[in-house]
Amino acid sequence: MNRRRSLLFAAVAMAAVPLFLLVDAATAYYRGWRVESRLDALGLLAAVCCLLITGVCLLIPCGRRRLASRGPHLLLFMTTGVVAWLLAEAVVGISLRRPPRFHTRRPNLTVVSRARPEELPGIVGESRYTTNSRAVRGPEFPAVRGTYRILCVGGSTTECFYLDDSESWPHLLMNRLNAEPRMQCTWVGDVGMPAMATWDHLTFIRQSPLMKEIDCVVALTGVNDLHWFLQGGPPQKHPGPWWSRSPILAHLRASLHRWPEICVEDSDGAVYEERRQRRRNMTVIDALPDMEPALREYAGRIHEMARLCREKNVRLLCVTQPVLWDAHLSPRSQSLLWMGWQQDQRCLTPAKLREGMERFNDTLRTVCQTLDLPCVDASSLSGGESLFYDDCHFNEQGAKELADLIAAWFLDHKAGDRWAAPHATNSQ
Repeated sequence: MNRRRSLLFAAVAMAAVPLFLLVDAATAYYRGWRVESRLDALGLLAAVCCLLITGVCLLIPCGRRRLASRGPHLLLFMTTGVVAWLLAEAVVGISLRRPPRFHTRRPNLTVVSRARPEELPGIVGESRYTTNSRAVRGPEFPAVRGTYRILCVGGSTTECFYLDDSESWPHLLMNRLNAEPRMQCTWVGDVGMPAMATWDHLTFIRQSPLMKEIDCVVALTGVNDLHWFLQGGPPQKHPGPWWSRSPILAHLRASLHRWPEICVEDSDGAVYEERRQRRRNMTVIDALPDMEPALREYAGRIHEMARLCREKNVRLLCVTQPVLWDAHLSPRSQSLLWMGWQQDQRCLTPAKLREGMERFNDTLRTVCQTLDLPCVDASSLSGGESLFYDDCHFNEQGAKELADLIAAWFLDHKAGDRWAAPHATNSQ
């Protein structure tokens, strides 16, 4: 009897933790979660191996004898290990506690890319993408009193991933404004992130502590709202297993992955050929789905963004989204397209995509007019074949043109104290 009890202790000691991990992962998988990290996959593989070793030991006589002789010790070792891990989780969780990042990459990040000219025309040479200590692309937050602080919010067309820091339109906007004597002491940061749409921008404005330190939000919006509309809505974020939220594992992931969260691009743009080939293989259609519900929701989110900015005493400047799409694109420009596909794996013609984008832009203009919100209409850039390297992302010339448009608005509206920075007196 004592031998059976000792064997049971040993089996529990060896199988309890890996079995819990696998059941937890299987439950999350059933809810829609998928493994996203090689570290997590390695942990699950180790759990499977541990169960297999336990099973083999229980099946063969010599294995059962060894387990029975060490059962209480193995159980004590397992219990001690679990308690020690939980204590370590608590200590790491408290010592490394920080607000969760949203709508930004990690702080002090540096990524170097060299785009292929044939894949991303209009981008030349090596580009550096860096973030400051606040996870914002741009210089450190200014300490000079009286500095006017602008934060550019949007998706990948704001992020300008393949453009060098000095070539992104937010940086060019800062240079352009500081070149004017009446706009000197202007700081511009960039928190654009791929695939982010107005519901993400709304959450950022509502929750980000950065909103307490800026004077103006420049929001370039619309193309991702159109993209997710065609896709039937944004992808659902399914809760992962309990162990995936471990602070220790989170710290290990951050240490092991040198390019965190940069999973939608590669260093030379080669992924674009795969994307374009996917579009070429699709059936092309020339009819937009019913857009009215999506446009009403889009208008509601812009309304809410404006309301929150007013509450926070932050100016909101909206910018319409220019695109390459046009009914009369050259064959070369048509070959650069990859977006505009729907759930049924059919893609829209460039003319219909342009029509869909203009309906979102028209909605933005209407909301801005209704709320007396400033709006920069950048639609004059649409169809400019020398300004984009794909459907909507700016090359070096396109970023310069957009920066000039936005800078012109600031310079035209710099009158008296209208643009006096509400946070200037609190600069540190």
